Amino acid sequence: MSETPLPIDQCDVVNKKALAGYRTVAAKWHRWLKADKHLALWNQIYSMLIDDLTFRALSAAAEADPESALNSPILARVSSPAMQQCKG
Repeated sequence: MSETPLPIDQCDVVNKKALAGYRTVAAKWHRWLKADKHLALWNQIYSMLIDDLTFRALSAAAEADPESALNSPILARVSSPAMQQCKG
């Protein structure tokens, strides 16, 4: 969606009322995803993805090298319960 969309009366659509409704909903979704600096969903989704990718990368590295420091019992004690559950 462009920053300044064409006025609805200039759009080549059959159902201009539906287009207006779509634009209203799309603007609301955009606010939910990006507009709020602290509560936007996109920030939360991004953070979850980065956490997951980091965990998967470290987990794969630990599994690839059993002698790695990543398999240290000290790390198991300080890691979160969720990470301990994933370790199996």
